[in-house]
Amino acid sequence: GVIASIVGGDEDNTNKESKSTKATTEKVTEATTEKKVELTHFSKTFSPGYYTAGYDFPAGTYNLKATFGGGNVISEGAGLNLIMGLKSDDMYTKTYNNASFSNGDVVQIASTLKLKFKTTEKVEKKSLSKYGRKGKKKILSPGKYLVGKDIKEGIYDISLVSGSGNVISDDGVLNEIMGSGDTSMYVKKFMHAPLQDGTTVEIDGVTVKITPSK
Repeated sequence: GVIASIVGGDEDNTNKESKSTKATTEKVTEATTEKKVELTHFSKTFSPGYYTAGYDFPAGTYNLKATFGGGNVISEGAGLNLIMGLKSDDMYTKTYNNASFSNGDVVQIASTLKLKFKTTEKVEKKSLSKYGRKGKKKILSPGKYLVGKDIKEGIYDISLVSGSGNVISDDGVLNEIMGSGDTSMYVKKFMHAPLQDGTTVEIDGVTVKITPSK
């Protein structure tokens, strides 16, 4: 008799639970249906710099196409290590299809390359995160600068002021030739360079302005 009543009690509880679970599920389903997810295609051309999924473009799968110049395309997260460009040289790839980026994946576009990103299918339309202007604006003439002492740590857009020459960091983040001459050789602006404490930046033959990225 005791066993029967325990089992019976469990069954009653199970029935009650399944009813309340069903009601909850129905409510959640209704709420989900009310909030429509808007999908859209994303297409944008990026100049040399570092670009992050979730900040500069939505996470998703993209076809990449060189539209100007040439240089490396590197992304550890997306498994990319390419040389892309418009030159007829066999070394250069003009297009690369189905590159998949998750939120937080960073892609580096180097040298003079301009690269068009176009989604292969629609992605969820939502606002992208901002870099938040971390750092401090400064003009850098030729010399060596230590991040944390001469430059405040941050993420920077680097633009040409005058001259032509190299902009290099000892951690490999920067290795660009900047100048006002031939655009197939010189870069006038480099976007979203992450400069971390302890890194040395060397400027040779050129004066640049560093501005915290938006």
